[in-house]
Amino acid sequence: MHKTIFLLIILLLGSLIYINISLANEKVLICHKTHSQKNQYVLIEINKSAEEAHIQHGDFYPINENCKEIPSPIPM
Repeated sequence: MHKTIFLLIILLLGSLIYINISLANEKVLICHKTHSQKNQYVLIEINKSAEEAHIQHGDFYPINENCKEIPSPIPM
């Protein structure tokens, strides 16, 4: 009985570690704000885990894989 519970715990922990590693390796493209007048945004690839922080400070998802077209703000 104790061996079965121990094995189940090990399997569960292994699964959680695998899921975390998979998410950490997932990448997304984003237009990153540069504070430059000439090139205001550059296309970069970031970890999915950093996506929300980038969106919160003004970065956005590319339109047609370029950062020249800035999306319109979403009306509230």
